[in-house]
Amino acid sequence: MTKMDTAARIMSARAGDAGHMPHRTATVLNPAALRGLGDKATTVVYSKGRKVFEQGQPADVVYKVVSGAVVLSAQNDAGHRQAMEVAGAGSFLGFSSAETYQSSAEAISRTMLMRISRDAIEQSPALQRMIGDALTSKLEKLQREASARLRTNAAGALAGFILSLPKADGNGDSGELRIVPAQQDIACCLGLAAATVGRVLRRLRTAGAIMPLSKDRIAILDRDLMEKICVGEAAGF
Repeated sequence: MTKMDTAARIMSARAGDAGHMPHRTATVLNPAALRGLGDKATTVVYSKGRKVFEQGQPADVVYKVVSGAVVLSAQNDAGHRQAMEVAGAGSFLGFSSAETYQSSAEAISRTMLMRISRDAIEQSPALQRMIGDALTSKLEKLQREASARLRTNAAGALAGFILSLPKADGNGDSGELRIVPAQQDIACCLGLAAATVGRVLRRLRTAGAIMPLSKDRIAILDRDLMEKICVGEAAGF
């Protein structure tokens, strides 16, 4: 069975269930669906900066993020790397209707991934439904974000992006912790200039909305303010 056939079966399974399955904004791997897969589903830990897969490699494995975060990127027509998305816990990576991966994936923090072979997916209607759910939810999320960005400015787009970032381990006095990619990657994801991202981050910090803790960690100190900035209701933003 080709990868195109697998893609068709996954989306067909998702469509066939649409009439009686509740809408889910997150996809959870049911342990029952993994029983009997043996070495076709394994868990691997990736250190920060380690490549998970690269654009052009054979797409024989699909990954599910268990914890941590991964940035997806692709080479543009000019041959330059362009970040497209930050994927956190619950996300599926590496699904492709082509024979090769159409993007590259890199861990931006210590990240645990579940590797699921294409053979296992082809043999499991339950896995096909779960991946179909995840792809549908991802598309809906991208559509919502694209629509929101049309109605907001750079500060609103960046505030929304930060709120959507994967949660980091830890809590306490620093507020809600998020795993954050490099500023250049943020700029690519939002279609902004890197200088604009840096300027808005400084404004958010000065306003007490966020506090950068390290290159890959940021604390959300004032969620209410961030949400107001998202919808253009915060004075000065």
